[in-house]
Amino acid sequence: MGMCKCVFLCPGTSGKVHYAAGRPRPRPVNGTMPVASHITAALQELSIEQLGRCMIDAAAYQQLVKKLLQSSQVSCVNEELKKSNRDVAQSNLEREKEMQEIGNHIAIIKSSEYADAKGLYHEQLQRQQEVVGRLSIPVLREQLQQAAKKVDEESEDYSRRFLSGDISAETFTDEFCKLRMTYYARELKAQAAGQLQ
Repeated sequence: MGMCKCVFLCPGTSGKVHYAAGRPRPRPVNGTMPVASHITAALQELSIEQLGRCMIDAAAYQQLVKKLLQSSQVSCVNEELKKSNRDVAQSNLEREKEMQEIGNHIAIIKSSEYADAKGLYHEQLQRQQEVVGRLSIPVLREQLQQAAKKVDEESEDYSRRFLSGDISAETFTDEFCKLRMTYYARELKAQAAGQLQ
């Protein structure tokens, strides 16, 4: 069985990571090795015996690689989650500020509209009270009585004019009957309104 190529720790190396013979070293990127820090830390935690077993046992080597890959994936997921949480938090802060500004605008609009609506409400209420006052039963009865009295006076005036010869009997009869019918109708309505009080 050929020797597996992997990194291992040699005795007397003070925990530094070395690479197996014949395996090219990866090139540094921006002055650092392209190996995640958590992978390096995981390798450094292995004993010399564990690293040696990986060199001669393919199953142990595969298990180590699988463990490191899983660790790398978990780390990547954690980083993505952290970044996503930061983005969400930033977005929430921006939205909170926007909602606060909108709330201020709404408050201003409500205050101005409330003043206008309040004035209109009192105006309409006053008009309603005036109309209701004019249509109230006591007021209605009083108006009917005044109207009946006026017609009664007109009919009496027609009687005097007829007796003095100012109008003909035919004219007097027609007008006097109309006036008396109007008088009785208004008087009956006034009496009915009085019974409703």
